[in-house]
Amino acid sequence: MYSNQVIARDVPGLDIKSEIPLLEKKGFLQTQVFVPDRLRNVNPHNALEAGRSLALTTCSNCHSLSSTGMRPLANYFGGNTDVAMVQTYLQGALGTGNTIYMPHIPLNDDEAYALARFIVSLNPSPQPVVRTAAAPEKE
Repeated sequence: MYSNQVIARDVPGLDIKSEIPLLEKKGFLQTQVFVPDRLRNVNPHNALEAGRSLALTTCSNCHSLSSTGMRPLANYFGGNTDVAMVQTYLQGALGTGNTIYMPHIPLNDDEAYALARFIVSLNPSPQPVVRTAAAPEKE
């Protein structure tokens, strides 16, 4: 069992079954007991809140959801504000269970989008870089 309370492997001697197949089939939000009903299906109106719920249940046992504390989650994405890029990482690296020291977190497309949207929201708004032509030097 990972710190996010997901049973990731069968334990035959104790008749414990992995929850990964169920999560892959139904989704994390649909199967977790403490997720409010209004967040079980991600939509444009609740994506940020659903992402926060996912972060609380899947990430916060090991990562801080603030800018301080233990291993702040936002620090792992280098200030990236591209939701699609963060979503691709979440589904590729975490969805396969092949990232060292990280649990297998099989997020469906909507859940990965919601979690990515929340992670991006943790970064302060990037300041635009304004470039101007250098003034000619006076002789």
